[in-house]
Amino acid sequence: MLRSILGKLKRIILSSRHPGVFVENLVGTSNGANRDAWIITKLLALTPGLRLLDAGAGGQPYKKHCTHLQYVSQDF
Repeated sequence: MLRSILGKLKRIILSSRHPGVFVENLVGTSNGANRDAWIITKLLALTPGLRLLDAGAGGQPYKKHCTHLQYVSQDF
């Protein structure tokens, strides 16, 4: 069932005409280690000094990879 849902989501994203939607958004939906590696790679590639909002930060597991950024977290 999960595979079916992910397939439908992928088709929606691939057919989307919205410029902010990327197939990359599906990365890590079934494997935490791959997701974490992808997120860390993207964080480290950000231009130093940018402000990053970590919405739903929880325990802030990625904060240590954001020393070059203005890291702001928010969680309820």
